[in-house]
Amino acid sequence: MENPSKFTVLSSSKGNNVPDSHDRLGGLPEHVIHHIISFLGANDIARLSFASKGCRQICISSPYLYFDVDFASHECATKCTQFKEFLSKFLRSRNGQWIQLLRFRWLCDSCECSNERPYDSWICYALGCNVKELDIGYRIDEQNRLALPISATSYASLRLLELNLQDCCINSLLPATLVSLEVLSLKSFRVYGAILEAWISTSCASLKRLNLEAVEIMDGFPISTTSSLQELTIHNCYVNHIMGFCKNSIKGSSLKNVTISDCRFRETGLSKIKIACSSLVNLTLRGCVFGLGCYVSIGCPLLENLTIHRCFVNESYGIDIRHCPSLTNLMMSHCTFQLLYLNIPTSSLRKLSVFECSSQFPVRIAVSAEQLQTLSVKLYGSWWNGSVFEIQPQNLICLQEAIVELVDLQFFTADKDMSISVLRAVQYARVLQLSIQIIEVLSSEDHAEILFENLCDLVIVCDKLEVCQMIVLACFVMRAPYLRTLTIRYEHKSGGFSETEVKEDLAKLLSSAVKMHQLKYGNSETLLLGDQLMKLKLSLQKN
Repeated sequence: MENPSKFTVLSSSKGNNVPDSHDRLGGLPEHVIHHIISFLGANDIARLSFASKGCRQICISSPYLYFDVDFASHECATKCTQFKEFLSKFLRSRNGQWIQLLRFRWLCDSCECSNERPYDSWICYALGCNVKELDIGYRIDEQNRLALPISATSYASLRLLELNLQDCCINSLLPATLVSLEVLSLKSFRVYGAILEAWISTSCASLKRLNLEAVEIMDGFPISTTSSLQELTIHNCYVNHIMGFCKNSIKGSSLKNVTISDCRFRETGLSKIKIACSSLVNLTLRGCVFGLGCYVSIGCPLLENLTIHRCFVNESYGIDIRHCPSLTNLMMSHCTFQLLYLNIPTSSLRKLSVFECSSQFPVRIAVSAEQLQTLSVKLYGSWWNGSVFEIQPQNLICLQEAIVELVDLQFFTADKDMSISVLRAVQYARVLQLSIQIIEVLSSEDHAEILFENLCDLVIVCDKLEVCQMIVLACFVMRAPYLRTLTIRYEHKSGGFSETEVKEDLAKLLSSAVKMHQLKYGNSETLLLGDQLMKLKLSLQKN
């Protein structure tokens, strides 16, 4: 083996130099030593190999090999040649010893190396050592073809393949027989979706997990791949519809987990993103931008968990989730919609969270969820007037915890019917958080219609607490006879009221409200009395 200082400076500085005077590794089992040096970079392994003959053999036989090369063009002529000779000799010297992982990055910018493919022989050497995992980064040839080398030993041992193609544009992918491949990760290239789909489906018959990162997919991504695929991740990709209308489809009879994150779907005349997987259980859309004309249709009969986080949907069609009868947990948070139309006709829903979302136009939320246990709704926008909040059945008897805040003080318009609908939906909750605007628009007659018999803990969110709001609050808590704690959370300044002052004033107002109610409706044992309120645990909080 050549002295490593002669051939190159590799891009790793992990670990410390091994002292020359003492062999600290000699007494350890070989598999333990291999595990230790798996944390070292190529420079450190090369230095260690000169410590002794035993260390040299240990380094050569290590199943974990890392070689990262990144030369400037003016350094290429000498260093590239030396590195290629070193790595070829290093791999040949293994004499077929098993390799768990081979990683190399061949990122030379020189035109002298652009037409060379030294990595073909490295891959073949690794396949001769029954390599399990290949992590490769290089630039493809001038014909823009992705072609894995033909090996006499085939790819039967390979389980994981990662390819980083350095933003190349791929015009063709030559078939390869990756019969045992289970994990495929493709990064940093441009390709037509149909070409990519055809290559994966014909080359990777046993694929279980597919990862696409920093890929520009032209004319959509029809992903049906193989019947064995169980997990799909698409991250930081850009879908460009050159021909206008385009169908993006994700299908698979075995898919269970799909994550699409930080992706951009170009504005186009009309583009449908259809996710229709008969076995899908978990779906996450995170940080995605769906341009004008793009809409998402999700039809997965076994889907249980759907998360939509920090997405921007600039289309009135939005995201259609009507065809997910097994949906159990739905979370939409920090999203911006042109029009939020949420229709969930499924009785299986247990948890619904639509949190800190905004819409440019009136919102319609229609949920049929007899078994709903947790409800969180916090929406912003100039959309209140004309919006609809409808949950069927109106009385959610399984509801344990609810948060409902419909907030935008600048554009707020009172809507009595919506407020009554909201309160009827959450009247059986044990823990309840409401913005004060929801109850502020109701009269004492409106409050008398709804009884909160299960309510134990109540949180009221307000901008600041005014006397008129305390009267409204007293009318509301009167209908919660078993209330134990009351928290008033201020979004801004509290106006100088102390907890003692608030409790005393509320007790007086509550007593007055109860007397008025008894005069009008007769005595009732289901009212919270003023002296009971004094026993409550009251706290004032500032956000």
